Amino acid sequence: MSGMNQEATKRDAAAMGVMEDVYPQLLRTIYICHAPGWIQIPWRILRPFFPKRVIEKMDFINPDKRQNERDRLLEHLDEANLPVRFGGKYEAWPTAFPLPVL
Repeated sequence: MSGMNQEATKRDAAAMGVMEDVYPQLLRTIYICHAPGWIQIPWRILRPFFPKRVIEKMDFINPDKRQNERDRLLEHLDEANLPVRFGGKYEAWPTAFPLPVL
């Protein structure tokens, strides 16, 4: 630790501070598909206590059962790239290649 350049450490800390301030604005939404109830129930209870900007960034959706949630998801992706299990047309899920058997 004593061999570290203090000036470089200060620059890194300043850059990380800027990234922490800027990154949330770059992120549109985190879609959580098919979340189990043990995650959704606490979220619904705690949601009113979070700032509006946090609530707008997280969205629990079930796109294969609810058309309006699927439409929100399709604002960001093409239906051809949305996996079938989420109501899309992309059939190569989870990978396009078979996994090796070990």
